[in-house]
Amino acid sequence: ASLQNFFTLKALSNIGLLSDINSLLNNNEEATAYLQNENIAPANLMELNTQLVNRICAGNISDTLEYDENMRQILISIAYQLPAIGGESVYRARAILGLDLDDTEIEYRLADSPNTIHNDFRIIPNPTNGHFTINYNLLKDETASYTIYDAIGKAIIKGTLDPDLSNKFLDLSEHKNGLYFVNIFTSSGLKTHLKIILIK
Repeated sequence: ASLQNFFTLKALSNIGLLSDINSLLNNNEEATAYLQNENIAPANLMELNTQLVNRICAGNISDTLEYDENMRQILISIAYQLPAIGGESVYRARAILGLDLDDTEIEYRLADSPNTIHNDFRIIPNPTNGHFTINYNLLKDETASYTIYDAIGKAIIKGTLDPDLSNKFLDLSEHKNGLYFVNIFTSSGLKTHLKIILIK
């Protein structure tokens, strides 16, 4: 009975619903799959990735999968995740894009530091529940500005980094789970691109 209850709960959860959508896509029922997919509120990164890839697949009515530049960027952001973090849709995104990536190389880069590091800028913690800090070390009299983008490239937060401080607290908790990007530009010409994984 306990085992049956477990599978019943899973079938009624996002896991079961997303599995049903995959079945609809496999049966060429794109319209139904698209509608059901849009009604899901992802609870974690794996579910979000699955929903995004489903949306791209369900939006195609031809035999050849077509996608625009925004969709391509979404697929790339998923394809370059570790499957252990991003789920099965990481492989689906790679297949759509025709990418053959070495996960050990990606894992090595992540293992180089538990935080996302690029020069003197880092995101802590990452993944984040929405509350995080940009740690930085600017040169004397150097200024910097940042912009945070969502997975489809829409700018959602902009600001500046105070050269007299070494960190900037930010809040993404009102935004949906997923992958976000931070672009930092300094007055000395340094450009830094960081990724943030939001999981609430």
